[in-house]
Amino acid sequence: FSCAQTVEIMRKYFGDECMLQTRRIHEWYEMFKKSRECVEGDPCALKVHLNRRTYREREKLVLTDRRLTIGEMNVLGISLDSCLSIWKEN
Repeated sequence: FSCAQTVEIMRKYFGDECMLQTRRIHEWYEMFKKSRECVEGDPCALKVHLNRRTYREREKLVLTDRRLTIGEMNVLGISLDSCLSIWKEN
């Protein structure tokens, strides 16, 4: 995925609200491109409030495209534990 594709995926699944974080998405994209694996513990990590709608959108993304890597999921704000939980439930 290119950075532009990543931004488009986030916009598609999280709506226009994520467009306020475009700069952060670009920063994370560059970090993961350089082999970073996780943003957990990052003092400026984006925290997304996980409500039912957000969970369903993440679930849809995880189940729709199983080719996404863990790094790409992290860029989208979806942890490995969340992916495993979604896969286990389905």
